Amino acid sequence: MTPETKSVTVSSSDTVSGFNRLEITADVKPKPDTLLDISYAPYSLEFKEKKKGKFEEMKVEFTNKGQKEFRLKVIDYPKRFFEAQLSKETLMPEKTVELKVKPVKTLPAGTVKKSITLQVNGKKEFRITIPVKTEGS
Repeated sequence: MTPETKSVTVSSSDTVSGFNRLEITADVKPKPDTLLDISYAPYSLEFKEKKKGKFEEMKVEFTNKGQKEFRLKVIDYPKRFFEAQLSKETLMPEKTVELKVKPVKTLPAGTVKKSITLQVNGKKEFRITIPVKTEGS
């Protein structure tokens, strides 16, 4: 990836010290680890009660935009709050895998903010963390 030149100009028209101008220019190169071949949506989950104590299952879809396969594994989530399960552990090129998330039946009242973390193995190894929020009564 070739660097891209970015610049910013800051101007001031201070009545005491007069007009000042500062220009900053830098070559910006994206880090290779930020250029993922996996896209996913939604980036976070927010559960709202349908009826007292009733929540619907939600899904996160992971899509492989690259040419190599990835292995996905749910490595951390609060088991006393959620169930999290992948439809498949292998994400093939140009294919999609779903992460199904369902709150447990006995969630505490109020707002719960937690997260689900997945390990992704392939050409590079990285983790994806998905924030999860529930609001119950």
